[in-house]
Amino acid sequence: MVRGDAALTAIVTAIALTVLREGSETVLFLIGIASSPGTTRAALGIGSLLGLAAGGAAGGCFMLASASAGEPAVRGDRLADPAARRRNGRAVCPGS
Repeated sequence: MVRGDAALTAIVTAIALTVLREGSETVLFLIGIASSPGTTRAALGIGSLLGLAAGGAAGGCFMLASASAGEPAVRGDRLADPAARRRNGRAVCPGS
């Protein structure tokens, strides 16, 4: 395995574990809400759909804001180029 492949594998593993952790937290929250008295399936479904829509809207706003700031939100071609991350001769974080 090439050294760069090991780093990529570590990043992908960290991201996968983070997504799994967040997913399990969501399931636990939904189980807690569903087991509380007075909660109907319709209310749980509507609340879940509203939360999903709000998350999608927030993600879309982030993508649009990143695109309008001149930094790619998804494509990594400019972020991988160190010269593209420099402003006035010093390194800056993407999006700043």
